Amino acid sequence: MRRVSQYQCIAFLLALVLACAGLEHTEEPFIGWKGETYRPRQPQDTQDDKQWIETISWRPRAYIFHNFLTLEEVEHMKGLVEHQVARSFVVDTKTGHSKLDPIRTSHGAAIM
Repeated sequence: MRRVSQYQCIAFLLALVLACAGLEHTEEPFIGWKGETYRPRQPQDTQDDKQWIETISWRPRAYIFHNFLTLEEVEHMKGLVEHQVARSFVVDTKTGHSKLDPIRTSHGAAIM
């Protein structure tokens, strides 16, 4: 069985954060949403354990969520899904059902 990489966990968690609406923020995470002006953070603005969001691209919009989880939290999340990781399926265009395809080599799992 293939283990979930830390990058896969981070990508999943980034999608989860974007889907969650009830989180408290000290600063608006989506610059321009309410008329804010973009001011890039400087390294001296943050502490090593403080969470903050860095805009890395406007088109397409992309962000880095710094210190979103501790390493212990990442390891816990990996432990929750590592036994569920399986080959990804594709949709068969003739039948509409899912099937394995040798071209699709990714693996995935979901936390419910």
